[in-house]
Amino acid sequence: MLTECNGSEVGYAAERLRRMVAGSRIAWWGDRLPVTLSVGGTVVSLGDTEESMVLRAESALQQSTANGGNRVAINNR
Repeated sequence: MLTECNGSEVGYAAERLRRMVAGSRIAWWGDRLPVTLSVGGTVVSLGDTEESMVLRAESALQQSTANGGNRVAINNR
């Protein structure tokens, strides 16, 4: 959760996190496996409820994975 950020700032922070994760590897039985991260986010709008924000963030995450994963999607609505 980020405070005092607009949609582009949320996207920038999420993209930085995604790149950090993509640069790491997990050791598994002697192998080093690549890691990816799909992110879905949203910004708060006047009149939002917790449920409406979660639904928009989940929708953005579904969009991120539907577009191939290892992506960031932000729902600015």
